[in-house]
Order: sequence, then C-alpha cells, then structure tokens
Amino acid sequence: MLTPGLLPVDAASPVPLYHQLAERIRTAVQSGSFQEGSIIGPELRLAKDFHVSLNTVRRAMEILSSEGVLLRKPGLGTFVAGKVSSRAFRVVRHIEQRANQPAHSVVSVRETVPDRIVEERLRLTSGGRVWCMVRLEMISDRPTAIFEDYNFSEAGSHYPSSSYEDGTEAMLVYVQGKVSVASHEIKAVGANVGIAQALKVDAGAPLIVLERTVFDEIGNPVGFGRYSFLASHYEFEVTF
Repeated sequence: MLTPGLLPVDAASPVPLYHQLAERIRTAVQSGSFQEGSIIGPELRLAKDFHVSLNTVRRAMEILSSEGVLLRKPGLGTFVAGKVSSRAFRVVRHIEQRANQPAHSVVSVRETVPDRIVEERLRLTSGGRVWCMVRLEMISDRPTAIFEDYNFSEAGSHYPSSSYEDGTEAMLVYVQGKVSVASHEIKAVGANVGIAQALKVDAGAPLIVLERTVFDEIGNPVGFGRYSFLASHYEFEVTF
C-alpha cells in the first residue's frame, strides 16, 4: 500500500512525472517509510493515488529497479530491495588532462533579464529579472569551461554585484539551502560567438553543455545552471 503523507507529483513542473514519482518512492525508502521487503503497488493503485498514467508508474519503477532500490518478481509483485545508495553525477576532465588541477575565477555577478530557456526553467514571467553569476574554469592557464548560474533576484539582494567573492558565496548558500532534487540535461552544441570568445576558440567549436535545474521539496524551481565545457577536455560519468 502507498504510505500516507507522500508529496503528490506536480504536473506543472518541468521535471518529468516519472522522475518525480521515482523520487517520492526513493525518499520513502531512504527514510524508512517503506521497509525492506515490503511490497510496492500494485501499479494501478499507484497510478490512481498519484493521478498519473500507468506508463508513468512503470517508467518510475524501471528507474528504481535499475538503481537496485526495488526488486521486481514476476507473478509476485515489486518489493523494496533496501535503502538507496548514493548516486553522484559529475564532470571529470579528460584522461590526458587529469594531472592538471583546474583553477576558477568569477567573471561577473550581475542582475539581468534572462533568455527564453532560463525564463522557462525558472517559470518567470516575461521581463522578470534574475541574478547571473559567470565563472571561468582554467586548465594550465587555458580557459576550458564557462559556468552560468541563474537565481531569483532575492538570492543576491543583500550584497553589491561588484563583490564577487561575497556574492558568489551568498548565491551558492542561498540556493543550496533550498535544493531537494535536480534535473539534468546534457547536449552537444557548437560554441556561439560569446562562448567562443570567452574560451578562446573558434565559433562553432564542439562543446558539451550541461543544463541543471534545481527544485525545492515541493517542486518549485530555485535555480538554473548552464555549464559549457570544451569537448576536447572533458567527459561525463555517473557514479554509484
């Protein structure tokens, strides 16, 4: 049976419903609300309780089964396999560059009008303003990545935009204290003129771009990051 008190999924959130459902169940297992060996479902009951399609429930169950959180036994049902092991998503430098430690610098911290993608991810009305922090990563004195973090204006309302060090710390602390779940999207793109100039490469140079939207515990977005890496210097991995 479904444990009472689980947060409902948010149909208006950009986070896919099956990811939201998987997160709800994963959290319940981690907290002990679902005991090891207890049965989860049936799927039709979950679909009814969460007001989602049966396909959404099945995709959520597949995710949790692949993580080892749930154990599916044909003809018997789906059971809690145990508590969730930690899962980390990270960027690592390419193999030939790993001997060199990256250095970081803050290029700017300013209030600005966001582009369409940032508006959509943060659910802003047209003309809304956000704080944008831009950082540059260097390897052996060569710029190799540029990080753009966008947060609501109140995240930076207590410090001047010229105070890069204080501003950086304040923005990170403000957002990190609100984060419950994050949604990531990775894409391969060619560098636009602005990014190319910052990274000192030709326009169109291959980049790996990670877009990260972070949400609070009730599914509201609290921050968005766009991180552009030179494809020649980085690779991605998921660790368990």
